[in-house]
Amino acid sequence: MLQNLLLNLIIIKIPVVFFAILLLYSGYRIRPEMPLYRYAIALVCGGAAVLCMTLPVVNAGGFRWDLGAIPIVVAILYGGRLPGAMAAVIYAAFSISGAEGQFGAEMLSLASALAYPFGWARRYERSSLTLKLIGGLGTSIAHYFVTLNLVLYLSHTFDANLSEDRWTFIVFQVVTIITLPIVSFLIEQMYILSTYQERLREAERLNMIGEMAASIAHEVRNPLTVVKGFLQLLSTSKDERTRLYMTTSIAELDRAEFIISDYLNMAKGQPEEHREPLDVSNLIETAVQTMTPFATMQNIELRALCEPGHFVLGDTVRFKQAIINVVKNAIEAMPEGGIIEVQSFRQEAEVIVKVLDDGEGMTPEQLGRLGTPYFSAKEKGTGLGTMVVFRIVESMGGKITYQSEKGKGTQVAMQFPAVG
Repeated sequence: MLQNLLLNLIIIKIPVVFFAILLLYSGYRIRPEMPLYRYAIALVCGGAAVLCMTLPVVNAGGFRWDLGAIPIVVAILYGGRLPGAMAAVIYAAFSISGAEGQFGAEMLSLASALAYPFGWARRYERSSLTLKLIGGLGTSIAHYFVTLNLVLYLSHTFDANLSEDRWTFIVFQVVTIITLPIVSFLIEQMYILSTYQERLREAERLNMIGEMAASIAHEVRNPLTVVKGFLQLLSTSKDERTRLYMTTSIAELDRAEFIISDYLNMAKGQPEEHREPLDVSNLIETAVQTMTPFATMQNIELRALCEPGHFVLGDTVRFKQAIINVVKNAIEAMPEGGIIEVQSFRQEAEVIVKVLDDGEGMTPEQLGRLGTPYFSAKEKGTGLGTMVVFRIVESMGGKITYQSEKGKGTQVAMQFPAVG
């Protein structure tokens, strides 16, 4: 019995190692809903459950007691309901052949472990680590007591077997209860490690763009200042048209200088100088109006579908800049024209802003490199516009995610803490 228990514990590590590979060496963090990842999670966790089933720790009257329910719970909590259901079906299919008349009892035991995770799956990601561990412990305890009663009910020789190896069974009881919380803790730590690694890469990118922006600002500001000075002299001309041209040129130079300074501030990670409640729908509609002429030239219809009355905390100019940059990227990704929708709505304590297009889309590899200086899905892009969007959203305490599929378009979702 102890040997099979140790083998079960080794098998349980398979999903843990698998999630480590997904988090650290693939695009799973970017697109966890991708069918390839879901099928892989179902197969790996379902396979681990079947392996546990073939090595039962307690076999009472044809009833097998093992740790096979744990990989299926892991599939539900970290992959979603669909991968969990697929893993459970795999486990049930293999269970039929060897259940020896106790298939119904084994499925009842499995259901006791899966009931709470299935109901909790949608809220699990947003829960705290403490709540996740308490939930895992509660699930294990419920599963343990249901299974123990089934074993006692079905077995006629179990008491005799237990008297021969009582201590091993006591160890198994303890392991059954604590294994799921331990597995959850290990996977959560890998999520945290993956987040830290992403932040480290982000810090390196910010450092690189900071050095580059400082160099650009120094080299470009000087000639701009000279040109601006000469234009100011020419603006005193008596010709009204010449004065108009000079005034317009000076205004554009001022805007260019502001943009350079803004890139520099973003790169250095300086906090916003002024933060105030922003009317999201109003600013989005303003940004859409600004970009509508450019969209029309590309045969693109630009729509704003915004719920009124939602506010976030930030800087007006930078928030509009982020929206304009994302919309501009969407327009440039649609050479054949089409429709772009900019949506905003309230979801619990957050205001969500989405930009959806049906353009060229991106591959998982391109999604993974978004925000990297000099990387762009466009032939002549620099990647700086997307980098600034990331920085603006983060400075407002928000989060930005991209979902895209090659040839099917892109969805950009920006989540901001709601005010009021």
